[in-house]
Order: sequence, then structure tokens, then C-alpha cells
Amino acid sequence: MKIYWEADPKLYHFPSFQNTSLRKFDNKFKALREANGKISRVKFCFFEEAFDKLDWTKEPPDDWETMLLTRAQQLRDTYSYLRLFYSGGADSHTALLTFLKAGIYIDEIVVFQCSPIDKFYDIGNSETANRAIPYLKLIEKEIPKTKITILNIGSKHFQKLFQEKNFERWFIDKNIWDIRSIASISILYYLFPELEDPVGKGQTLGDIIGEQKPRLRRGENGTYYAIHLDNLLTYNTSKNARYNEYFYTSSNYPELHLKQNHILKRYLKNNYSDMYDLDPFYKSPGPYTKEYCAIARRPCWNNIDLGKFYFPERKGIYSWVGNKKGYYALKEAQNYNPEIFKKFMGQFEYVETKFLKYFNDPTQAQSYILSLFGKEYNLGK
Repeated sequence: MKIYWEADPKLYHFPSFQNTSLRKFDNKFKALREANGKISRVKFCFFEEAFDKLDWTKEPPDDWETMLLTRAQQLRDTYSYLRLFYSGGADSHTALLTFLKAGIYIDEIVVFQCSPIDKFYDIGNSETANRAIPYLKLIEKEIPKTKITILNIGSKHFQKLFQEKNFERWFIDKNIWDIRSIASISILYYLFPELEDPVGKGQTLGDIIGEQKPRLRRGENGTYYAIHLDNLLTYNTSKNARYNEYFYTSSNYPELHLKQNHILKRYLKNNYSDMYDLDPFYKSPGPYTKEYCAIARRPCWNNIDLGKFYFPERKGIYSWVGNKKGYYALKEAQNYNPEIFKKFMGQFEYVETKFLKYFNDPTQAQSYILSLFGKEYNLGK
């Protein structure tokens, strides 16, 4: 039996079945559990029905800016309440500038920060504290009707989550495995149920997420392929993320995603024609980070320059943390909130006895969740 897990939040109930032996899940961990950890039995599906209809060797003729405006208007026409989750990163900032440029109304802009010790302006929140919030303050008079919401996920929220005694349910149903991942869309509705108020008022709700960046691989013969990696989306695919609209990648306007893949391909051909192993290009932070973030994007640092922020290397018990924001959240908890740290590590002790087969390194759970690739598409040479 083939087991599928899909990243389209609009299909989180998975009502369609191709045959009686096919099962679909909204949650990667549930699919892996059903497959008894055998990754070969699980297929990651990502907007394949829409993507399969495209000719991926041909770049859409419209220019990038026009296509961004088309996407913004499409979202506005689709939902009566439109909310943008804004981090100050290149993805969400480009989406915001698109709406501003066209004068397309956004009902609400949400910035969320995370600290187990209620320290929301430390290095772990540098992107939001030093870019997103200051930029919104600069433009708030230009968008007086837009609600600006700052969600600070602090000690009391960690306490609420870690009251859960059933770690299997915490790990599987809440779609969380990293201490930083409680600051994900998947869990925000649990922590802040008022986010769903527009639905209670009879409005159709669209949560705009600045996903997803294009990512390519290159074959030995020089052909470029668009690839889709599920680990980039895991946190945003639970049933609590059912209102998500990925700005750049969707089934409603798949041509936008196709366009950005060709933009990246052209950039790589023009600047790194001898590069065949493209993985270093995507590593963050890394030598190509600023380049990669500026391809088909308009980063916030073009509008507001408040200095650089620096993340030291992760070492010791922190070396496994999925990203450097998570590194700081865990380090803060260990140093200043030992109760939270103890509960979080207790969760991993449980995970190590139950879910080792779900991780890349079977000797320790903290080695990162097994990655699954969806269908890849040939972009040509």
C-alpha cells in the first residue's frame, strides 16, 4: 500500500481517494507512523495536479512584477478577510510591497516572535525586531485601515504547550518537534484562537504565507530540475493551517511558481555555470544567502538598514537544532527557564524511544526529520 502525505492545506481532510489502497494524511509524522518509518512507502505530493499541466521547459512570458500583482489581486478577490504573516524576510517583504505598490488592501498584518523567557528583542528575534516591526512603523500611516498585530509567544505559551502529558499526541497531532516550531502557523491558532475570529463573523479567511522559494537541482548533463522538499513546509501543514495561501506557490496560479524557478535557473546559468552541486547555494546562513534571498525578491534591507545581526555557530547539545533561531530559543530556556528546558528535553527522551526511525540519524532523534522530495520537473538546460 502506498501512503501519501500532501502539503496542500486546502486538502487537509483528503476527501479524494485514487483507489482503496491509497491513504492520504495532512501530517507527515502520521504518514511515517502508518508506514512504520519506511520512507520508501511514503510519497510527498505538492500541488501535482496543477503542476503536471504546465510545460516546465517554457518560462511564462509575463514579467515577474506583473505576475506578482496578478497574484495579489487574485488573493484579494478570493477572500473577504486577507491576513499577511510578515517576518521582515525577503519572501514576506516582497509580498507586502506588492500589495502596497498596487494599493490592494490587506485586512491584517501579523508579526510573531518567540522567546521562552519573554525576551522578544534579543538576537533570536532579530529579523522581526530589527526589520519587520520598524518597517511597519514606517508605513503604518500609509495603511491606516490595516490592523497590525504583534504576537509574542513567551513563557506562558510554552507552559501551556508543555502541560501536555501525552508526548506522542504533542509530537504527532500538533506537528511540532523543535522548540522554535511553536512559533509556526500550525500552532498559532491553538495559542491565539482569536485569529479565527473572522471566520466566526462569516468571512472567508486567507492567511498569506511567504512561501516558497524556488529550489533546483542540476543533473550530470547540465539539465536543471525544479524540486520540492517537504521539510520546508512541515510546520505549516497541519489542520490548524487550513487557511494558508502560499503567496508564490499555489494550485490557483502555478505559473508564478514556474516563473520564479526559471528566474533562478537563469541566474545560476549566468553566474554559476560551472556549479552542479547546488545545495551550498541554498544553505542558510552561508556564502550565497544574500544572493539567494534577493533572486525574484525585494529584501527588507533595501528599505530599512538597521545593521547586521550575527548568529554564532551551534555547538554541543545545540548542534542538532534545525535553525539558529531555534538555537537561541533552546539556549535561553536552558540558561534562564530550566523548567521549560527540562520539559522540552523530556519530550525528546520520549521521542527517542518511539520515533527514531523517522530521523536521518537513527542514533539520535535530534538529527532532523527524514526529508521527502515531491515530484521534480524538468526546466531544461
